[in-house]
Amino acid sequence: MKYCSIGTTIWVRVIQPTDVDPFIRLEVEDEGIGIPAADLPFVLEPFRRGSNVDGATPGTGLGLAGVRQIVVEHGGTIDVRSAEGHGTTVVVRLPVAELHSGAWEQLNHSAFVEPRSAAMTGPQPWGTEEATRDALRRRSPTASR
Repeated sequence: MKYCSIGTTIWVRVIQPTDVDPFIRLEVEDEGIGIPAADLPFVLEPFRRGSNVDGATPGTGLGLAGVRQIVVEHGGTIDVRSAEGHGTTVVVRLPVAELHSGAWEQLNHSAFVEPRSAAMTGPQPWGTEEATRDALRRRSPTASR
């Protein structure tokens, strides 16, 4: 986001696993400055930044490296696609623990994803520790949480 101009769009998509692709996929796409092709192979390495980043934009080059570390430790993958001057898309794929039949339907009706008005304010029920434990128990009938 820090490499985008004010007023540009950033898309965040979460795609549920399917029989064809049993991973949860998180995609973040921006309309920022993009990453030069020569830098793309290195942007997931620590302390590496695109060569087109000006000195006025703060950073250490640890952001994507940290994301990569976490994703890999969870058995996932990360892919960065970019074109200088045209933005960047980061795709994270994470494996899903095997869930019992109907688990996604249960999760879709749990306190975590209960439909709410965008204008709703105040504490949300899915933010409570008790609701979180309850939803996790419903997610896995064999879980001992």
